[in-house]
Amino acid sequence: MANEEENPTHREILWRDYSLGVDLYKHYTELVLKTNAFFYLITGGIVTYCLTNSKAPKAPFVEYSLILPILMSIGLGIGSIKGAVLLKIRIKQLFKLRTELGLDEKVELGLLGSMFLLSGIGFLLVGIALIVLIICYDQIILKT
Repeated sequence: MANEEENPTHREILWRDYSLGVDLYKHYTELVLKTNAFFYLITGGIVTYCLTNSKAPKAPFVEYSLILPILMSIGLGIGSIKGAVLLKIRIKQLFKLRTELGLDEKVELGLLGSMFLLSGIGFLLVGIALIVLIICYDQIILKT
């Protein structure tokens, strides 16, 4: 029994790789959802603080608190779009493994790519909106 675990067959190695790929897919899906929730909670809190304290005399530079969500949005946006591109490579590898293992059933992997891409676009759009808010802060907020 110990000898079988030490020297797995080629098919067992393929199964392990395929299983690992499917498990990573589940993990990445959960990670995308949690990252989106974290980003929008932090961004919403900071924007709320910024808008609430916009006319406070002791907070003349409150608009610069938006720098953190801007940096987060740019980083997460680029990372998400890169993740969508790299996921295509992993999907091809999993399809190749599926073929080698003789599996007929397809695992739906396109949803994660769409989640990565839509999240990346959303992050970047929020970042652009926040940059516009900082640039036009005096005209938008202080004149209302």
